[in-house]
Amino acid sequence: MQDLGTLGRSSSEATAINAHGQVVGEVGNSSTGSDAVHAFLWADGTMEDLGTLGGEISKATGINSLGQVAGVSTVAPGAVHAFLWANGTMQDLGSLGGDVDFSTSVVINDHGQVAGNSLNASGEVHAFLWANGTMQDLGTLGGDFSLAEEINAAGQVIGFSRTASGALHAALWTPSYFRPLSLALSQVQLKPTAAEKVQMQGTFTLDAASDGINPVSEPVSLELRKPDGTRVYPTATNPYGAITGFDVTTTGWAINASERSRTGIQSLNIVTTADPRTFTVQLVDVKTGLGVDDYSHLTAVLTIGNDQGSVAVTLRQQTSGGGWVFP
Repeated sequence: MQDLGTLGRSSSEATAINAHGQVVGEVGNSSTGSDAVHAFLWADGTMEDLGTLGGEISKATGINSLGQVAGVSTVAPGAVHAFLWANGTMQDLGSLGGDVDFSTSVVINDHGQVAGNSLNASGEVHAFLWANGTMQDLGTLGGDFSLAEEINAAGQVIGFSRTASGALHAALWTPSYFRPLSLALSQVQLKPTAAEKVQMQGTFTLDAASDGINPVSEPVSLELRKPDGTRVYPTATNPYGAITGFDVTTTGWAINASERSRTGIQSLNIVTTADPRTFTVQLVDVKTGLGVDDYSHLTAVLTIGNDQGSVAVTLRQQTSGGGWVFP
């Protein structure tokens, strides 16, 4: 059993852990003063105080595989809001009009979607889902109460709700407005003598229901995996969270300089085509620390927050000469 410490406060409690062994929770046990409860993140032997949204107290209750942390915090006026912490910044997700429930967990999936529970303007506790900058009231089964307890990678939320008759029933919410857009790229080319050692390209086409993509305002993430599913980028020692820095170009979007420095991605371009629903992805040189032979067996998974619709991926390997081409 390993002692994770207390950051010098009177106590600590761990509430969630991800697949990389990163742990979140709370330190302290009083509501005010020097021992006020604060959210923490423990990673690689170090415990970090995540601070608050301007109030006295905070609590972390969820963490995803990218190291993004979800929880609750008081804000300066004393209200309680949900938060999303990533890369040293705590983002205020707001509430449904009243206080977010401090006694239940706020949970998060690998797309940065957050579920929890909040009082609404009528004083009822309702489950919520936060995605793409918007908090949605998930409603009830006809009664005056609902509670979210977990969320999966598809944005589905489970919990329970009071029915019109007053009974409590298990509930599954399946939001129709948000389905993540995932592009799997197996086109990985090693160029050991070039400055750009890894080159990946691919295309995707949005379906008719989609209202389009916008990497500047929607969450984008990138993962590199081996054939057995082992993720080699990002890792627990190189967690970067969502890619949030894109510049608008004459041909689409390009990762900006600060994000290149932070993520180790030398170049990531999402390029428009003559078809307004079809895009090309160009990715060059990601720092993974792999051996030479590993690069030719990687799969890259690019996820772009998409309001509606799905994706069709068109890829094929070049039959001679190495590398990859597109139909």
